[in-house]
Amino acid sequence: PCIVVIHGLTPDGKDDPRLKDFARALAWSGLDAYVPHVPALAEFRFDPQVVPQMKRLFQEVEGRCPAWALVGISVGAGPALRALGSEPSWPRLRAVATVGAYADACRLMAVGLIGERLYGWDTARVRSAVRQALEGWGRTHGWSEETIRRQVERLLACQSVEEVDAWCRQAPPDFQAVLRELSPMAHVIRPWNVPTWILHSPADPAIPIEESRRLAQAWQSPTVRFVEVPVLTHVETDAPLGRAGWAWKPLWDATWGFYRALD
Repeated sequence: PCIVVIHGLTPDGKDDPRLKDFARALAWSGLDAYVPHVPALAEFRFDPQVVPQMKRLFQEVEGRCPAWALVGISVGAGPALRALGSEPSWPRLRAVATVGAYADACRLMAVGLIGERLYGWDTARVRSAVRQALEGWGRTHGWSEETIRRQVERLLACQSVEEVDAWCRQAPPDFQAVLRELSPMAHVIRPWNVPTWILHSPADPAIPIEESRRLAQAWQSPTVRFVEVPVLTHVETDAPLGRAGWAWKPLWDATWGFYRALD
């Protein structure tokens, strides 16, 4: 079987040392690992074109592999799931797992913009990415410079998740469409029969666990399992193996179920 792993926001992209270790472990277990480099995620860009790019990759894997699975990591899980949702079915897809994912692009943006106060995100970098996304999108789609300036100032002045949510509801319709395009919970496939594990740490310092819970609920499918994993931080663990077995059990159970689905 093949397994596609989509990385999150990391400057190293597919060459992130943690991801390379994970890919080696997958190969050691007998899986053919595909770990593409996603420039938009490595460069921290809001880019809806990442969705059709991933869709083409998945179509290639679907045509090449007799069975395959998808693992989406952190922010990378969002466009990966959105790409899955752009097709009515994937006959050879056997399993899906996400770790530290988000459900809604507006809420992700909110978490990033106020993250210094709430979740420990690099707020300056998020603000720069959001500014560039709005300015680039506005100029490409005919917004006046005054509209661009006003929208950027209003968004960057937000001090709470609720204020960012309100901005998203009042944003120009074309940018609302971008946010929707990058929101996996708005595009889930129903009915969904692929075994799916949505893993998240209850103490995630980057993306709040409520995002994965909302994502799992959006599917409304008995094959989708929302799993709280206490030993994770965001997408990795530094917990010692000697920690109480109950803390590791959710991760062990999900991993075992994922591998069994590939048989």
